[in-house]
Amino acid sequence: MAILLVVAFHAAPGLLTGGFIGVDVFFVISGFLITGLLLRELERTGRLEAHALVSEACARAAATGGPLRDELLADPRLGLTPDEADAALDPAGYLGSAGAFVERALELYRRG
Repeated sequence: MAILLVVAFHAAPGLLTGGFIGVDVFFVISGFLITGLLLRELERTGRLEAHALVSEACARAAATGGPLRDELLADPRLGLTPDEADAALDPAGYLGSAGAFVERALELYRRG
């Protein structure tokens, strides 16, 4: 949703004023996801290495052209089950109320 707002803003600058809603939503979503991963890792291992491990998995997936999910599951240091990987990569699980926030912002914009 955030990406669509950014694209809409750049495609028709007069349509949406402010333009920062998409960026704000993106940072809220990514911050929530990253915080969840860090807290889970801290609880599991007692230290924070998630960023480096996920970064390595992303680099491997990019280099091979394979799915990130497969790389995350293949790394024993992460210890993810297939269900946990699916949940972590499912946008529906971390969008929270972003859709309602965007709809409300658009409603307020339309009212002028």
